[in-house]
Amino acid sequence: MMSIDFQILAELFNVWAEKSLPINFQELFAIDGKCIKSTVTGGNQSYQNFVSIVSVYSHQQGWVIRF
Repeated sequence: MMSIDFQILAELFNVWAEKSLPINFQELFAIDGKCIKSTVTGGNQSYQNFVSIVSVYSHQQGWVIRF
């Protein structure tokens, strides 16, 4: 999993979700963020670089529609 290019994966997922899951902008969405364990670099500095994921979940459809 560490060798996967997340930027490409996210773009492909978002293109698929846009085509497959119509969005009704009047429905409720939950936004959630996570940090991926063991990806911190520069932990002793004030600026830390780490991998994080933010997803948008549609309550009405029961699917993550963006990340």
